[in-house]
Amino acid sequence: MFDLSNKEIPKSLKSKIREAEKLLTCLWDHKYYVSVSGGKDSLTMLHLSMMLNQNTVAYMFHNEFEDDEVISLAREICPDINIIYPKPSFSELIKKYGKPFFNYRWCCYHMREKFVYILPHQVIALGNRAEENVHREKRGRITRYRNKVFIMPLYSWTEKDVWTYSDIFKIKQWSGYQRGESRFGCLICPFRKKLK
Repeated sequence: MFDLSNKEIPKSLKSKIREAEKLLTCLWDHKYYVSVSGGKDSLTMLHLSMMLNQNTVAYMFHNEFEDDEVISLAREICPDINIIYPKPSFSELIKKYGKPFFNYRWCCYHMREKFVYILPHQVIALGNRAEENVHREKRGRITRYRNKVFIMPLYSWTEKDVWTYSDIFKIKQWSGYQRGESRFGCLICPFRKKLK
């Protein structure tokens, strides 16, 4: 059980941590894994899971257009994180599909999503939050797609909750946030450019 005796943790965040803890602990028998992008939400999700279960299994799908800094940040939280470098590479896929655009984003599927369905785990924990966008809000805290179950323990968390948690538990986050970046992602991501 997560120790919430730290007086720095606001009461509202304590209840959200307990809510996330209940969801994660009831799924231990299903051998979930944490999918880590390297952004603030997924690193927070990874830390929360590791605090509850030191045997947390985590995967990061990393391509050559992402900042390598996040690999070391994730390893500080979970030394045994599995780093997968998708094949074919991003550079090879650009030759086949062309450059990704805001309304033509083939890259997320080929660099991350398709591998989720190959891994043996049936339950995947994501750091998605409802506050991020309407699509994530509509998915809910638990959703089923194809043969997998996706859980979002941080679903009700605000961005402020994530930063407060990170500050209290001293989670190092990607340096791009300090440079004014609003989200982590591939260096050429059309969403990243739009949100900058």
